[in-house]
Order: sequence, then structure tokens, then C-alpha cells
Amino acid sequence: MIAADHIWLLALALIIDAVVGDPDFLWRQVPHPVAVLGGGVGLLDRLLNRTGFADAARRILGCIAVLVIVMRFVDLYWMVAPDFSKGHFRVSWMDFLAPVGIGGIWLATFLWQLERRPLMPVGDPLLEEALELGGE
Repeated sequence: MIAADHIWLLALALIIDAVVGDPDFLWRQVPHPVAVLGGGVGLLDRLLNRTGFADAARRILGCIAVLVIVMRFVDLYWMVAPDFSKGHFRVSWMDFLAPVGIGGIWLATFLWQLERRPLMPVGDPLLEEALELGGE
């Protein structure tokens, strides 16, 4: 939670962002961090989810990817938790259920939005051509 004495910093950052906006001159020189992360996800998807791999190999690679994500959570917990326990390391049931709850809320929202919005661009005159080109 944001401490009351740091709320001014958040307000200042929001005001600067509203006034200045995204610096286009910078993003032409350096890629935006979200674009870099998206490129990394696409790269890992192409590397780990090849159609030439057997189903067992793809399943093993998927398990390794899940393990990496879980271990990243453990690493993050290992770095953050001692700051909140004042000198001793302790594990609470909330440490495990909070990410599960937040992930459940995210998943429910995602599925709710997926139900309301189609994945395919319905009514697009170029849809058939795009589907044909995507099959190559």
C-alpha cells in the first residue's frame, strides 16, 4: 500500500504524465518496455511451441515454463517478505492465497471479456484472405 507521505509523488507522476504524455521522440529511438516484453513472449512462444515438436516435448516445455514462472514468484517473495516481517522470516497462508485470488479475479475478468468480444474480426472484408495467409 502507498504510504501517505509518498502520495504526493504519485500525484506528481500522474500530472507529469498527463501534461507531457508519451515521448514519441524517445520511443522512435528506444523500444517501449511493453513492446520488448511482447517480443520476448512471442520469441519464447515460437521457440517452445513449434509444430515440429512432439506433443510430449511440448508438454515438457510447457511444464518448464510454468516452473520458471512459479520460481520467479518464489524469488520475488524471497526478496520482499523479509522487509515486512521485521527481522525474522515467516510464511503466512495469505502469501499463497493472495496471488491465487488475484489470478482468479484476472482469469474471471479475462473470460468474461472474451465472452463479450470475438477473437476474430467479424465483418472484416479481408478476413478470408488473412486466414488463407495465416495458414502458410
